[in-house]
Amino acid sequence: MVKINLDELSALLPSHAASDRFLVLAPVIQLAHNLGMQVAVDGIRSDEEVAKLQSLEAVFAQGSLFSPPLSGKEAEAWL
Repeated sequence: MVKINLDELSALLPSHAASDRFLVLAPVIQLAHNLGMQVAVDGIRSDEEVAKLQSLEAVFAQGSLFSPPLSGKEAEAWL
């Protein structure tokens, strides 16, 4: 599995628009798929980002859109 953090990707592209992250992300996801790997993307904050990831066939996503960071006990209670 390949995990990509959108916040770190944004740090690499500080002078670019937020949408440019997906221009970089698309070939990375395609490469992972070509190698038979699944992709998880961290740092998802909006439904628009979810839609873009779905169009790129990224299967797993996490971020504050779904839940804030939780402690182990909080995660158990949430489940």
